[in-house]
Amino acid sequence: MRSLSRTASDFRVTEFNIESNHLHLVIEADSNAARARGIQGLVRRHVN
Repeated sequence: MRSLSRTASDFRVTEFNIESNHLHLVIEADSNAARARGIQGLVRRHVN
């Protein structure tokens, strides 16, 4: 599985489900800061 973050060790998407108009993510992060950076990275890359 391709990593969705630059530092896969502190933020991981473990499961995802794509619906017609939204998606569900199950994530793991080592800290609140890692979670925030990971979500920001996903939004920056995939939401327009």
